[in-house]
Amino acid sequence: GSVTMEDVPVEVLLNVFKHLDINSLKECSRVSREWHDVAIDDTLWKTICKDLWKKKKHVSLQSVENEERIVKKYVGKGWKEIFWRVQKDATRVEITTEELTSLCWRSMWGNRAQYSTFGEGNVIVTRSRYRRSSYFLPYNCSPHELQFAHNPYLICTRNSEDWGWSLENEYSRLTSVDPSEKDYVKNPAIQLSDFNIFSLQDETEPTPQLKREEIPFTGSP
Repeated sequence: GSVTMEDVPVEVLLNVFKHLDINSLKECSRVSREWHDVAIDDTLWKTICKDLWKKKKHVSLQSVENEERIVKKYVGKGWKEIFWRVQKDATRVEITTEELTSLCWRSMWGNRAQYSTFGEGNVIVTRSRYRRSSYFLPYNCSPHELQFAHNPYLICTRNSEDWGWSLENEYSRLTSVDPSEKDYVKNPAIQLSDFNIFSLQDETEPTPQLKREEIPFTGSP
């Protein structure tokens, strides 16, 4: 007898669908119930996420750390829903305290990179692979800007191409480092666990602690 679209094996459809753009995949999902079931397959959407996010910071599934963090953040959600939530969240420009303190940040000193972390005690720790010393500065932050001691405010921005974060003013610029980036992963001297956080706050005038709930989150619920 004649072969219909419903006779095409699921494995073949999955292999074809993973090469389609999102709009074409939507159209295919309307062809039949069988095609709709394939178009929402969880393994298919994980493949789509892996492919479309491979050059995106902090969500690239090439990094085990990123995948674990995403699965934990969106626990119980399928990869199709995770895809749309992450895509929407990528337009957010307000950084949270959790993001600020969990990321490693790169800045340049001449042609040399140095790396910083933000301690939860409102202290930034900066270390360079080219020198043995570290230095510590108190900081204050809001969702849109950050200040070290009495230096000019650093404005928080988002790169629309790779979704990375930047903190910058007229004198300096810090960019967020993805765990998949070679320098960060391969050099144990700049792992986050390598940094020791010491508070330099004046006990008579402590820097106000920024509580998590004070940071508005404008991404997907």
